[in-house]
Amino acid sequence: MAPSHRSSSTSALKQGTLSFASVKRTGSGADAKAKSKGTPQRAIGAPAATVDVNTSPGSTSASDVDAAEVQRRQSARKRKLAEAERAAEAEASRARDGVENTLPVKRARLDMGDKRWNKAYGVAREKMGHIEPIHAAGQTKVHHILRVFDLSYEYGPCIGVTRLERWERAAALGLNPPQEIYDILTTREGIEDVKLVRNVFYEEV
Repeated sequence: MAPSHRSSSTSALKQGTLSFASVKRTGSGADAKAKSKGTPQRAIGAPAATVDVNTSPGSTSASDVDAAEVQRRQSARKRKLAEAERAAEAEASRARDGVENTLPVKRARLDMGDKRWNKAYGVAREKMGHIEPIHAAGQTKVHHILRVFDLSYEYGPCIGVTRLERWERAAALGLNPPQEIYDILTTREGIEDVKLVRNVFYEEV
C-alpha cells in the first residue's frame, strides 16, 4: 500500500484542463459595437459604391460632352439659317433686277434735223470725200452718218450684227467709236426702226 503522502502530492501537482467548446456569437453584439464606433452599415442586398477609375482631373465628363454637342448643333443651325437668309436675299435681288429689266424704258425721240448731228455729218462727208452717197435719195443726214459708220473698217466687220452691237463691240475693244452713233441708235427710232437698226448690207449679203 502506497504511502499517503505520495497521493496527496500527486493531486496537488495535477494540472487543470481548458475547455475548447465553441461559443456561438450573435450579430447583435458586433452590430452594437459597430454602431457605437460610428461605422456606416451597408444595407443587405445594396450594391457597393463604385469608383470610376477612368475619372481624372483632365478627363471630360459625360455632361461636358453633351454640352459641347449641343453647342456644336446650335452653331451648325445658326450657319444654316444665315446661309438660307443670304440665299433668299440674293434671290430677291435677282427678282428685283428682273422686274426692273422688264419695265419699259422711256427713250427719247430721234430728231433727224437736230443740229447736234451736224458735226458727225461733217466727219462722215469728209470720209466720203464730200461726194454725195449713191442711192441716198430721200434719206437724211442721220442715214448718211450711219452708212459711213457701216463702211468704216476701223470699227470691225458689220456683217451679222446690228449697228448698236457693233458700236458696243468697238467700244469694248477700245476703238473709240463716235458717241453720236450710240446716241442715235439708243433713241426710240434707233431701237424700233429696222432701217436704223440694221447696217447698209442687211438682206444684201
